[in-house]
Amino acid sequence: MANHFRRFTLAAAAGVLGITALPLGSQASATVPGAVHYNISESTCPSCFITANVDLFPSGADDSVTQVALPFPVYLYGKKYTTFWVSSNGNIQFAGPGETTFTNGSLPSTTLSPKGAVAPYWDDLVVNGTGSGTGVFARHFKNDFIVSWRGYEFGNTANTVRFEVIFFKNSRNIEFNYIDVNPVGGSSATIGVQKTGTGTSNEWSFDVPNAVFGGESLLFRPVG
Repeated sequence: MANHFRRFTLAAAAGVLGITALPLGSQASATVPGAVHYNISESTCPSCFITANVDLFPSGADDSVTQVALPFPVYLYGKKYTTFWVSSNGNIQFAGPGETTFTNGSLPSTTLSPKGAVAPYWDDLVVNGTGSGTGVFARHFKNDFIVSWRGYEFGNTANTVRFEVIFFKNSRNIEFNYIDVNPVGGSSATIGVQKTGTGTSNEWSFDVPNAVFGGESLLFRPVG
């Protein structure tokens, strides 16, 4: 069941801790009362980007995935997780060992993940190309955990992307922030979240031009 909604507010942020890589298979999760789906609301956010500072792929990445231990539990569709898998192609998966696929599709998608996944900008991305500052980074900033991608779409260095997803310690909301998605704004990307690869999903867009723009924020708010 795919649902489409629209957005409204932002959350605040702040402080710094490290991130620890874990061996595959050490995911921890527990079922808690939670969301049937998410409402998605949008707002402008010209200065909300918090620069993440821990390089998740220090040796470079192309269609790569790595497991990350979280500084606090995060929730997706009411399920608690203490680790997840970050893909260089603009998504986060909540089941290991993590899919490396670069061909995006509509949500829900078993190609993305057989279980839960968050896709702020699932596309074939280059995050270790020429030019400084490309990569995938993470940061624990007070009560927020941020993962940010900086690069461009495969085959066209002019199609630059810079975006982030934020998880909150004291909230089950999930926030996507877009700093630079020029000039295509999602024309070959999937944006949304899914509970499983065949079940509930909340998709903002799939291969829709100008679905997002620089300075936009999407808030996914659980509805039980």
